[in-house]
Amino acid sequence: MSSVIDANSLAATALQLCYEQKEVEAAELISDLEFNSEASHVHDLLATHFASREAMSNKLKVDDPIGAAWAKKYGDHPNFIPRCYLSAAIIVKNEELHISRCLKSLVGVADEIVLIDTGSTDRTLSIVRYLDIPHLKLGKFEWTNDFSAARNFALERSCGDWVLWIDADEELTADSIPAIQRALIRPHFGGFNVRIINFLDDYNEQETYTHAPIRLFKHSPHIRFRGKIHEQIGASIEDQGLRVTTLEGATLRHYGYRPSEMARKDKINRFLTMLEAEVKQDPTNGFHWFNLANTFCVAMKLEEQEHAAKMAVKLLPNNDQSLPLAVQLLAAAQTSLGKPQAAVSTIQSAKERGIDDIFSNFELANAQIAMGQFEDALESIEKSMQFEWTTDTIGDYTLYLFKRHVVKGQILTGLGRFEEAIEILDYALKQQPEFQSAQFHRASALLGLGRFAEALPAFQKLSQSGPLVQPAMLLQARCHHGLEEWTQATHLYSKCYSRNPDQFSDWSAWAEVAEKSGDAVAIANAFEAFAAKPVANHSVLINWGRCLASSGDHQRALNCFSEALKIAPDDANAYFNCGDLLYKLGQFRDAAHLYQSGLQIEPQNSEGWFVFGNSLAMLNILDGAEVAYAEAIRQNPRHKGAVQNLELIKAA
Repeated sequence: MSSVIDANSLAATALQLCYEQKEVEAAELISDLEFNSEASHVHDLLATHFASREAMSNKLKVDDPIGAAWAKKYGDHPNFIPRCYLSAAIIVKNEELHISRCLKSLVGVADEIVLIDTGSTDRTLSIVRYLDIPHLKLGKFEWTNDFSAARNFALERSCGDWVLWIDADEELTADSIPAIQRALIRPHFGGFNVRIINFLDDYNEQETYTHAPIRLFKHSPHIRFRGKIHEQIGASIEDQGLRVTTLEGATLRHYGYRPSEMARKDKINRFLTMLEAEVKQDPTNGFHWFNLANTFCVAMKLEEQEHAAKMAVKLLPNNDQSLPLAVQLLAAAQTSLGKPQAAVSTIQSAKERGIDDIFSNFELANAQIAMGQFEDALESIEKSMQFEWTTDTIGDYTLYLFKRHVVKGQILTGLGRFEEAIEILDYALKQQPEFQSAQFHRASALLGLGRFAEALPAFQKLSQSGPLVQPAMLLQARCHHGLEEWTQATHLYSKCYSRNPDQFSDWSAWAEVAEKSGDAVAIANAFEAFAAKPVANHSVLINWGRCLASSGDHQRALNCFSEALKIAPDDANAYFNCGDLLYKLGQFRDAAHLYQSGLQIEPQNSEGWFVFGNSLAMLNILDGAEVAYAEAIRQNPRHKGAVQNLELIKAA
């Protein structure tokens, strides 16, 4: 009995070694067990492995003495049959820009290339025939709005032991070939995850999204694609009880998500139509909802993205590799929609489900920034930066490379730690010199340090085009403001306010620099713009009244002051300014009344007491004027006008 148990134990260990890709160690461990022993199933796998290994060595014309020795030992085994023939399966339609690159990348690794055209009307097929690719099998499939149907049609025409699923707008990198060849000699696996780098920008190859789906898998009539769009092979492999692992060293480069390609093929609208149909047909499938949320994200439809991502998070199981990305999509949409607290709740709930990664902490930091919680945000981004990028990590690789550093720089700027912010933003800009967010926050840190001249060029550039035009223009204006370049600042503040007339701070800055410029027209323009707003602000009405008064438009100035007093009857400044104007117009009694009202609200105003005294003096109420001047002097002993006028009254 013990020997049987030992044999089973050895067989189990050997099988695990096979899954660790240590087949020689596995063979050594069970070398004393007969082919028909308890380890027979492991011997079956090893026989095919060493047969495939020998065939691959012969094909590549390389010496493999260890593999050859084991091939000799297993040579009489019934399963000593090489299973390393590779079919590359491609479906294609109108890919004249990419097909040549794709096919050439497969030469030397694929034993056959099965290319199924689904209705090309461009030069794709002409290019394919011109290239004269060896071992190419060309077929046609009538498109039915079902990607799985087309791919399964390609599988049915493939003769390989393995299938590499690749699209026409992808290419296999040259350094991936050895990894592919290592995978082909391992029949104990059902499939391999292959890293795909998706390029998201037409000119910048660092703007990428990385994921690792199953792209290399066993060819079997029982393994087929499922799903009309964003089709998958994994469930079919899982149904056969086969294992899947990550193929280290293999990479596909995907060009189809670049903006020019998405627009050329109208991919977003096509994908949305198909995905919405999938969701309608199978509303409890979290993966469909995830893909829909992803597509809404690309389409920049935030509300739809939020809803679809919320459904994905609800329906996806905790162990699904798409769940962390669905959480990120949901939190990002909520923050962008002005609901950062909801984003925080989303991430907290995700952490309770075991999701605590580079992405969740990154989005938590963004939500906390939106709420002004910079200390908490710093803690979150620091946690995000503790995570490394592994071959199993799925998501935006540039987030790992530099985007989280930019967010940290933004947080440090918000905390007033400007020098630290510049240092980490400089690191990010070394990784991606043209990343506008990094440029913006670095310039903001310089602005915080009062280094206006250094910050100005960056804001000038960013205000020309891109998503940061409005904030960059505002901070460009602040640079000119800091440099006391009033004319430039006035012009830019006016543009900012015209684009966002609900932002009172922009108008206030515009009015301030306009007054400092001394340009009467600029001052008038600022107040005229604000006066056009349906809801008045009493402080603005007072300033507008002062502007009108200085320009000689006394009646409109009085109207502004009167309106300000109606809106804010407890604002002493309104009484004083209106009193000033009436005094200048010789209406001393009304002026005195207004000053008296203002001083009841704000009695600690020496200038108010002084002009009140002047009004009374002009009305020949000298006793009252003497009291007013005395109070002005008590509050401000250096008030020369009050001292002089009081002496004149006493001498009279």
